[in-house]
Amino acid sequence: MPSFTSFLTASLLAVGALAQPAAKIEKRHRNNEYCLSNREAQQVATNYGLLISNYSDELANAVLSPDFTDYSESVNTLINSCPQGSAAISLPLLAPTFSNRTQFEIGQGQQPLINFNQLNIWHSCDTVIIRWETTNTANITDVKPVVGLISMETVKAPAGNEYEYWVDTVYSEFDSGAWLQNLQEAGICSGSTAEPVPDPSASTSMTTSHTVPIASTMTPTAPKRKQPAATPAPKAAPKRRSKLAKENDLTAEEEAEIQEAYNLFAHESDEGPILDHADVRRCLIALNAPPTDQAEMKEILDTIDPDDAGYVDYEHFVAVAALKLHSRHEDPGAQDEEVMKAYSLFTKGEERDITLHDLRRIVKELREDVPDNVLKDMVREATGGGLGAIGTGDFESVMRRAGVFN
Repeated sequence: MPSFTSFLTASLLAVGALAQPAAKIEKRHRNNEYCLSNREAQQVATNYGLLISNYSDELANAVLSPDFTDYSESVNTLINSCPQGSAAISLPLLAPTFSNRTQFEIGQGQQPLINFNQLNIWHSCDTVIIRWETTNTANITDVKPVVGLISMETVKAPAGNEYEYWVDTVYSEFDSGAWLQNLQEAGICSGSTAEPVPDPSASTSMTTSHTVPIASTMTPTAPKRKQPAATPAPKAAPKRRSKLAKENDLTAEEEAEIQEAYNLFAHESDEGPILDHADVRRCLIALNAPPTDQAEMKEILDTIDPDDAGYVDYEHFVAVAALKLHSRHEDPGAQDEEVMKAYSLFTKGEERDITLHDLRRIVKELREDVPDNVLKDMVREATGGGLGAIGTGDFESVMRRAGVFN
């Protein structure tokens, strides 16, 4: 799902079109409990990602519950195999990595910051799951990317907290082998380590048996001999296009972009996920392919919903989105002009930086219900953590990271 940079981009492009009132997302309630909307789930995911990429105690206190618990066999393995910092201790597998928020703040506060790219997001009423990637776990030339999954269980935060929901429990696993190898190649960890700490809940026979150190299993023990030349690893096969993508002359990546935008605005029905008429326009805006005017919007709806049912399914939306995407890519040389045009929408054409006040004004004009703390997160993401003004360079960087321009 798009990050809040994507949401910011969608908002600025919407200013150029005729804004319509945003349909409020209805929360589904289960046994009188809350149920996260798409936007609320994305906020939870964004907040946790910032704890990894731009950590501060202030953010941790606003995002995590005091009883926060973090379970990660991957982190425990890294701690046991390559302890770093005074907060690093040996941890038995299956034990919590951090048993409360204070422990997390001590441990995370000593770690070097890494980039944190959200790849996918799913959520239920109270749990958010993300798939993520980082590409700078060590300062080496040929760093191996690390991909993982994080499941975040949430609870309602008390009134007055900066965010409505706290992350209460996390289950996080990732490719610790690749991470450890990066650290070893950077000279941070040696090739062999102490034996991992056994699980105290295991039986006596298991704890007294010999265990092989994790890192030592990477070291060959057979007599050395001349090795044959390594066969180059085969290149990853390109994503296969679906039948729908072929019919609409789309690449697999373009269809994924369309599907991501569709899933952001669609809601469930007896016939599967559908888009209401008002959300068709918003979905096109999120794809940076907005209708030029109300006349084109009416023509689009008449084409993909000739029976005026009031909604559009995925297959019909792909057809019109494909046409708009092809049109969008026809003139790549105009991208710089598009960036400056979008920038001027925030500043009202004035030669100055974008401020938090400008974001509030845009949201008001769009009639969107966006909390002030979300707007502040947009500024922080654009400026690298502060709440200062957003210059043209930061703005263009946000646009490109959001995938609006290549």
